[in-house]
Amino acid sequence: MIELKNHIRAYAVVNKFNLEYVLSNEYKIVVRYKGHKCSWRIYATRLVGSALFRVSTYCSVHTCIRVKTDGGNSYKTTSNRWVASIIKQKLRKNPNYKPSRIIDDMQINRNIDVTYNLAWHAKEKAHAEVSSLYMSFVPPYKSFMRGSFEHAYQLLTSYIAEVRLVDQDFVFNIQTTSCKDKRFIRCFWCFDPPKKTYKLLRPVVVIDRSFLKERYRGTLLIAIAIDPNNHIFPLAFSITDSETTESWAYFLEMFGSNLYGYDTRFVVISDRNVRIINVVPKVFPFAIHTFCAIHISNNIKTTLESTMIAFRMAAEALTSIDFDKHMNVI
Repeated sequence: MIELKNHIRAYAVVNKFNLEYVLSNEYKIVVRYKGHKCSWRIYATRLVGSALFRVSTYCSVHTCIRVKTDGGNSYKTTSNRWVASIIKQKLRKNPNYKPSRIIDDMQINRNIDVTYNLAWHAKEKAHAEVSSLYMSFVPPYKSFMRGSFEHAYQLLTSYIAEVRLVDQDFVFNIQTTSCKDKRFIRCFWCFDPPKKTYKLLRPVVVIDRSFLKERYRGTLLIAIAIDPNNHIFPLAFSITDSETTESWAYFLEMFGSNLYGYDTRFVVISDRNVRIINVVPKVFPFAIHTFCAIHISNNIKTTLESTMIAFRMAAEALTSIDFDKHMNVI
């Protein structure tokens, strides 16, 4: 069915008109010209006991006046799936085939304008199709392609097992929806002997998050500290489906049980995230929770330059006297 749709799209793009799928399911496909009353249409049905489709009705005559679409030679028929089917062979030869190059090739070879977003999604789709086909014959470690996101998640537990062969103190925990489905929800990991590591660091932990931008998105939670050489020392990591109170509670509970312990007194620095503010005192009742001065200063209006300077001097003050002096100015 996909191959038939790709051929129909190719015909529409070459002949410069847009399509409308009246019906499209696993048994029937009905396509007609979109936008004007026109007799052009295709009707195809699936053969019994087969994955093949047979075109039972095809009216190739246009009884309308085709109008050039908005956006030059850009047609709605040009889907990322259709572009992916075109670039698949070239992607096999050149895995670094860039979206900008795809745009140029589509313009030169097909006289079709595609957006960067469409070219990027087409490359992702072609990557997944090529990788899944290749990995069905060749072991994943021999693949010259980067593989699919789905396959990478499937290899996660195997990767952890390999890491533990060289680092027996490696800590890893994963949560899935159920034993049967096993859809990824979140995971936690940290390196080196956790109970020994934190004793060499300053008792100040900074926690923050960063959004992941690949196909399945998600959020990376991280905790860092400062070592005796004033270098940043990553302590623990967590990847979760989204930033929620539950995900922060999971991360901090795993962090506390493996590094600091719930009865240890230390300082936690974060932004003024409501979820973090609610979770930290529950997980670490003995910790002192403070807020990052950079985040706070960024919230001060740029027009209040004198206030911003005084705030930064207060944040960098080494004595309570200097701190109170600068805060009084504010």
